[in-house]
Amino acid sequence: MGETANIARMAELISNDIFKVFGWEISGSMNIDWECVNSEHPSDTHPADVVYKYPEPYKDIITYVLCDLKSYAKSSINKNSIKKAIESLNLSLSCAKVSADWKEKYKDTDKNHDVKGMLFIYNHDGEFVDDDQEFTKLVDDATKNIKIDKGNSIFIVGPSVIKYLTNVAHNIKTLQADSKLPMDKLKIGYYYPELEDRKLCHNTSTLPLSIEHMSANYQVMRYNQNDSNKIDGLDIYMRGNGGEVESFMHAIDFIRKSNLLQEQTKVRVFVPSGAPEARRNFQKAKSLFTEDLGAVLREQMQNLITYEHCPVVVKQQYFNEEIGMRYDK
Repeated sequence: MGETANIARMAELISNDIFKVFGWEISGSMNIDWECVNSEHPSDTHPADVVYKYPEPYKDIITYVLCDLKSYAKSSINKNSIKKAIESLNLSLSCAKVSADWKEKYKDTDKNHDVKGMLFIYNHDGEFVDDDQEFTKLVDDATKNIKIDKGNSIFIVGPSVIKYLTNVAHNIKTLQADSKLPMDKLKIGYYYPELEDRKLCHNTSTLPLSIEHMSANYQVMRYNQNDSNKIDGLDIYMRGNGGEVESFMHAIDFIRKSNLLQEQTKVRVFVPSGAPEARRNFQKAKSLFTEDLGAVLREQMQNLITYEHCPVVVKQQYFNEEIGMRYDK
């Protein structure tokens, strides 16, 4: 029983390590049940491992994320376990939107709010193949004949994405420790472009990384060194391994279209799972992208955009016996 509890806590610990760096906050208590209000559901209560919250970048609302944290061995990550977890989370999510008990326990704002679901599947034995395609196939098979209630949004974060996000969070902490990134939470946030049909809400300098952007091709952190709202630098984290020049071409095009270089903004590009040839491909992409530009803009892009090494966290962060010896539980 103790071993099972320790294994379950691994997902709790690693999720907190990740999401607090991305501007999410825990709302309410962890690991408690709340009252079900739908007589057709098979239980009188629903579980909540943890509920996170953050301000939605493009809407003046607070998003709550109802999380089901799973810590599975490789043998337990299969179609049936994923399907069962999704179905359970769907019921919980539908109830959370209308349950007075859930609102009493977790809702702490007078603003409009939304509730989304997240199935977080951490591979505690480290044996699951680090391959998005394999996990995507399992999810596709699990959701073929599944029914999700209208209005529900459920995001599935699997082992590969967890490893990627862990490395991003670790690199951010390392940069802060080395004084290459501000420690002050009021001076760092995530970058979202102003769009014609979608205006940014809240304090744009401290926006969180939304759940939708966590699985995007890249995540962009912004920071400033003083108390102004001016962007002094951007850190772009890219998924994939940078093994193709085209991946960097897309990132550089994003920088150009966002008009960031006009403000003399320094841009650092990180590839947490970078291949040995990633830096070379980045340099080639910069040369190809800038060769037809004017001399001034070409020099700006060459000087302001740099490739930075991102150390990879190879070993598992948590171990069953070590967690069992923590006395501050």
